[in-house]
Amino acid sequence: MARIGNSRLITPNEALRLSLASPRCAVNALSYRLRGKSSLRFPHRIVLSLANRCNFACPMCNIGDARAERQKDFRGDAPFEVVERTIREAGKYGSYVDLHGGEPTLYNRLGDTIALLTKYRLLAYITTNGLNLKSRAREMVEAGLKVLLISLDGWDEESSYERGLVPGSFAAIQDGIAEVNRIRRGIFPIVRVSTVITKANYQHLDQIADAVYSMGVRRWFIQNYFFMTDGAMAAHRQMKLETGIGDQVAAHHIPGEQSYFKPHEVAVLKDSLARIRAKANDSYRDMRVDFDWNLDLDAYYSPRRPGRSSACALPFDRIDV
Repeated sequence: MARIGNSRLITPNEALRLSLASPRCAVNALSYRLRGKSSLRFPHRIVLSLANRCNFACPMCNIGDARAERQKDFRGDAPFEVVERTIREAGKYGSYVDLHGGEPTLYNRLGDTIALLTKYRLLAYITTNGLNLKSRAREMVEAGLKVLLISLDGWDEESSYERGLVPGSFAAIQDGIAEVNRIRRGIFPIVRVSTVITKANYQHLDQIADAVYSMGVRRWFIQNYFFMTDGAMAAHRQMKLETGIGDQVAAHHIPGEQSYFKPHEVAVLKDSLARIRAKANDSYRDMRVDFDWNLDLDAYYSPRRPGRSSACALPFDRIDV
């Protein structure tokens, strides 16, 4: 029977194997859980942006706009001496490191970066659109990559093209995952696929599930779309004005709209998710599907302001480099 869960990247067995690979990261994670974020002496999580460019052109992504704002003084990839210094400092505390971009597989010293993380026994995962995965798979595996997260928002060539505007991207992701599975060493890298719910795919999530399963991946994440309404943007600007804290928001701003999805579209989304649950027992029994199944989708896709329990923890435990 397929397992329906609430977004957890790593299974207990995988967590044990990762703890053996990086004891300091395991101690840091345990301390974080027991003592809370306020007691940390160093960021629990580091997002290391390797490349300020991407080989996809996703229409719904404004991260490019956010990067452009930050590139007034610097343009290009992360200097490797900055990468080295960040990893060396993080190695003292057992922070775990997210390798991001842009698209991190465009970074020419990606293998060296992963090898350095392996040297300092730090846990890292890379998030990629998968377009270059096949050509860089061996380099990443041999350098000791532990977790590979691939973004997939379509279920065939046509739907995948809508996401990144790149012909052949679906086949490239398929071939890349197959290559990683062929050359992986034991359980590493742990392979996951992540899907963001968008206007282009919210009616067809069960078809994406079929595609993920056919690629041999047995852990699939579904994430809600990250959007900002006029009201939320106004609150963000006011906070920055009063405190000086804040940056350009890397989320889709919907000017003049109340939500990313209208009520009738939310109903269709619920049906799409229900089909996944219905098919789970028969079509993909040994795959775990992770999503925030308890989330009130009507409230999420509405102009309603979130409650205090939805406060963002990132300023307290994460730093972006």
